[in-house]
Amino acid sequence: MKRGSASKLVVDGQHIAPRRRAEFEDTVASVGNPIVIRAARRANVDGMIITDRLHLRHCRRADVDAVLAYRSRPDVARHLSAGVWTREKTKLNLAAYEDALFSGVGDELVLLVETLAGAKVIGEVGLVWLDSETMTAEVGYVFNPESGGYGFATEAVAAVIRIAFDSLGFSTMVATTDEDNLPSRALCERLGMRLTVVKPAEDRRDVQECVYTVDNPNSAR
Repeated sequence: MKRGSASKLVVDGQHIAPRRRAEFEDTVASVGNPIVIRAARRANVDGMIITDRLHLRHCRRADVDAVLAYRSRPDVARHLSAGVWTREKTKLNLAAYEDALFSGVGDELVLLVETLAGAKVIGEVGLVWLDSETMTAEVGYVFNPESGGYGFATEAVAAVIRIAFDSLGFSTMVATTDEDNLPSRALCERLGMRLTVVKPAEDRRDVQECVYTVDNPNSAR
């Protein structure tokens, strides 16, 4: 996932407008209330999420082939600071994700996204804990283009944001995507996120990045 730093992200301090808040709530309602299997805890998130069509679960070392199928694609990697993954890099990252805790600033939680029908891994959604004082996290996502066009990414990301707000207590969620990655930007906007800044990428790629923000509807004033 694409990591970020709270001190470097420039975000609009205003809370989400009522219209945007309603858009987020409508989107979450459209995918149903995600079911959390085993309670998610800040100290060590040990949970899985089930939506109407998807199963979001922790990474396993045995997922190498499934993840490599999309992480090794140049058309996917061009929008990611990590670039194309090799088999060895995939093994190392999955091992790190499987063992990772999610308990404080800098920690990263990565969940693989499987279809309920067929249990096929189609991508991943992750959270990076950016700031404990403001309870801000960054959501990131990577999906196999072959599974595009069915709304899976929107369903998965909406569920993770919902859990981050309702179960983990985050107040603000940000997402960073390349300016020319129009499908990713459209996903953010479908979730009611607002564009707060466009800035040069911080990972040495010669691109502009868009930062989107959404506030927890239950804590925004």
